[in-house]
Amino acid sequence: MVDKQPHLNGGYYGPAIPPAEQPRYRHNHGRSCCCCLFGIFWKILVTLIVLVGLAILIFWLVVQPRSFKFYVTEAELTQFEYDTNNNTLHYNMVLNFTARNPNKKLSIYYDKVEALAFYEDTRFANYDVITHINSFRQYKKSTN
Repeated sequence: MVDKQPHLNGGYYGPAIPPAEQPRYRHNHGRSCCCCLFGIFWKILVTLIVLVGLAILIFWLVVQPRSFKFYVTEAELTQFEYDTNNNTLHYNMVLNFTARNPNKKLSIYYDKVEALAFYEDTRFANYDVITHINSFRQYKKSTN
């Protein structure tokens, strides 16, 4: 004797739709080729942004860069004269700086250092302290 199959919660199991009347589905789900290319480009762009961000984060975590510290250790003004006839200022100022590199894994290469003097937001002098001729490297955790 053949067992009857139990009732399946009211599902309809009527006649099947003939193949000629079945709807046709396209593989690209109705999107144009341009839209597909834009989607691929967008995914690549987002992936590149995420990878660059991760690379910067990993670099920062490994190196942990700290800002350099500069201190004026000595200042001397030996000449300070104002000529009213020519409206010129004559001065001789000597400054000694101390540069500190607090980084554990980075050294600093000084190839150009320029000193600028301002008075009331107006620059009145500049001097090249270090040029490519007398450049030097400051190693990690050192003071010069």
